[in-house]
Amino acid sequence: MRFNFSTQYSLSTLPKEADVLTPAQFRAYVNSMALCTDCPDGNASTDWQNEIYNNASILIISKHVRLCKDLPYRVSIGFLSQDGILRTGNLERNLLRSH
Repeated sequence: MRFNFSTQYSLSTLPKEADVLTPAQFRAYVNSMALCTDCPDGNASTDWQNEIYNNASILIISKHVRLCKDLPYRVSIGFLSQDGILRTGNLERNLLRSH
């Protein structure tokens, strides 16, 4: 029998945030266009890109077992956990393969 074990870890980041209006610019735009007739003045300044995006990690663990050197067959077992850059994105996958 021969075993082969491997892991991989990586990190993904958002390359560039979208160029959007600041909260003050957005309020000025809404007021200038008269889009809202009864809008509260408001003073919120939430950075929504910071709220919805994050750094994402990927973890891959795999193990291969060759049952006998005279047989060309092996068994592979794997696990993948991948977070997305968007906070709600996540993928998990388990793998069992014989070949």
